[in-house]
Amino acid sequence: MVGIPPEHHSVKHTNNSIQSKQETCEFAERIVRGEILAAYQRFEAASRAVATLENAALPRSMQNVETCLTNAIRTFTLLIM
Repeated sequence: MVGIPPEHHSVKHTNNSIQSKQETCEFAERIVRGEILAAYQRFEAASRAVATLENAALPRSMQNVETCLTNAIRTFTLLIM
């Protein structure tokens, strides 16, 4: 029976090892890309939420506070007169 010389075993093992390492790196790169994309999407969503808060919710809330304060002052003025 003729066997494969030992040096061919190590070359095949080395090639398999290199391919395995490359696949592991490619997998890790896909995971990292996905995590970066997800983080960027969360950042963008948070930025939109802050813009909505600053441009819509806070001004409206300030108007409500001013209205309440004005009404409280009127009521107080009427009570002390």
